[in-house]
Amino acid sequence: MSITWTFSVYDDILEPSYHKLVVHMVDQNINNFLSKLGLSSETASVYLALLNKPAQSAQTIAKEAGVPKTTVYRRLEELVTLGLVEEQIEEYKKLYQCSPVETLKLLITKKEQEAKELSAQLPEIVDLFSATKSLDPETKVLFYRGVDDIKQMNWNVLKTKGEFCGYTFRTWEEIVGDKYVSDFYEKFLENGFSGREIYSQEYLKSRKNVSSATKWKNWESRYLDPKIVNVIHQMDIYNDVVAIYNWHEGEVFGIEIYNTKIASMQKQIFEVLWGLSKSPKSIFKK
Repeated sequence: MSITWTFSVYDDILEPSYHKLVVHMVDQNINNFLSKLGLSSETASVYLALLNKPAQSAQTIAKEAGVPKTTVYRRLEELVTLGLVEEQIEEYKKLYQCSPVETLKLLITKKEQEAKELSAQLPEIVDLFSATKSLDPETKVLFYRGVDDIKQMNWNVLKTKGEFCGYTFRTWEEIVGDKYVSDFYEKFLENGFSGREIYSQEYLKSRKNVSSATKWKNWESRYLDPKIVNVIHQMDIYNDVVAIYNWHEGEVFGIEIYNTKIASMQKQIFEVLWGLSKSPKSIFKK
């Protein structure tokens, strides 16, 4: 009896620890799986905090996952975007719950498709890498995508030494916002820059949608008749850089080309078109 009793007590002592160990191992395996799917450790912790549980508030999830409340909303948004978590509105509160496990299969299928696409693009990318070897050592081409990248790309113009020039397709405010334009202009004045731009009809149309039309100091604008050249994208030319921006028809991207010869030729073309352009006063004369 005493032996049986001793093991019985030993089992009772071990059972909670053994349960914790099993739970830890399960969580670790799920964490590794989610990590391979591209989720950060914080995002995985938020997902685990919701797994096999009823809908919960962000505050409860943050406490359970050990993730700051200010961060948990971003992680939940990421999981909702991936389809791994569903949002619910209950009594004016937003609750979150794990989606059916089948969603993970869809995510894996998407990853497989992305891997196939990357594999298909690899030969082209290898060719591009090879092509860059033959470029002038001073040549550099940078690609930008999205509004934040466009802002950074435009901010690089403030590295200008002297005057910069270019072509204006539409108003900057519509893509980067009034606040950014105001900050840029303040820095423009602070650095003592001067600039010239050529614009056409599309710019005049977009200008009607802008509440303020401040005239910049040290800045000169001219109108170019579309019959001569139709300005259909934004371009800045400064130092040895040609920066091309595009943000219409759903595409937001930019390219910076660092090359002395290309920048020099573009500046020459600009001067020719500048001579064919008209000042705003001559345009609006009746």
